[in-house]
Amino acid sequence: MKATLAAVTLLLLPGSALAGYKLLQNDDFVSGSHAAFQGGFVAGECWGSIYTPAPGDYPFDMVFVDALIGGTTASALYNIDIYAVGGTNLNQADYVDGSYLYITGSNSAFNRVDLTDPKLEVTLPAVESGNVAVAFCLDDFSGYPAIARDVGGMDHANRNYIYLPDHSSWWQSNLFGITGDWIQRLCIETDSVSADECDVDADSDADSDTDADADADADADADSDADADTAWDSTAPMDDLSLISITPAEMSLGEAVDVVLLGSGFDGGMDARIGGISLTGIDVLNGETLKGRTPSSLPQGVHDVEVVLDGDNAYLPSAFTVLGEEEIDDGCAGCSSGGHPRGAGWLGFGLLGMMALGWRRREQR
Repeated sequence: MKATLAAVTLLLLPGSALAGYKLLQNDDFVSGSHAAFQGGFVAGECWGSIYTPAPGDYPFDMVFVDALIGGTTASALYNIDIYAVGGTNLNQADYVDGSYLYITGSNSAFNRVDLTDPKLEVTLPAVESGNVAVAFCLDDFSGYPAIARDVGGMDHANRNYIYLPDHSSWWQSNLFGITGDWIQRLCIETDSVSADECDVDADSDADSDTDADADADADADADSDADADTAWDSTAPMDDLSLISITPAEMSLGEAVDVVLLGSGFDGGMDARIGGISLTGIDVLNGETLKGRTPSSLPQGVHDVEVVLDGDNAYLPSAFTVLGEEEIDDGCAGCSSGGHPRGAGWLGFGLLGMMALGWRRREQR
């Protein structure tokens, strides 16, 4: 359980007959536009989206989550967590329920997680007030498949989060250079609408089928939907300059240590600095990895880390610490900064099919 503070009232409403389906979303991605998969998450890290229903939406039931998860077509084990949130701070939220699930990544399709599927084995009472959040955590793997962000800019900085297991806390994703909203939507059943804004009926076959025939279902969905789901745009990788982590994240005063920086958009001729002082022996191994050696002249204290390329820069605030003798803790030697997503990679994709494979019950954290 990542948060324990009381936040929102959840009540079971037996036999409620709700009229329609409404889609809650923060992103501005539309079919045929560009988006980017956020690579570099490592095992134990999570992304989360907070949804803010309108006052007239209550009470409502959570039906399914659509998320653009890709970068590879491999299958991977995640756990999905549902939270009740009084405001827009995931560190002040109540854990409701969660489960393990296998998801197959797609570069051209939504993955749909049916929250009403008995195989998911979650209990989600109707929501009477407050906000809700949905998070996906990488269970036993690192990298892709991972969530995508839109490229229209960050519209809701207070609704997009990253969980850092090293700190046991949630952080707004924009604090780590993420420039778009997670492309993840929540469908609710509510009396506030009479229509089906979620395409529940059109996608029902794929929603209910979690077995190996997901490809066939996705094709059928694309043909049957009337909202131009098949119009998607595959683009070349996007090499945004970003800085995700530095390892190790500390050294003793007067030392010089070899460090590895992970991010995206790295290229030859770039500079990397700690506390404004350049690393020595900089070696760009690839577009996501850089090696170098820290300057021994760094003063004691906490320093920013920065990469600079052709006038563009990206940085991690307060990411590297120079320890005095009284602060040296051998138990933390070699720690990585932050624990936030490492090694970003970007791919274009579009819309729309549904494929989520396999379930395994997740224990409450």
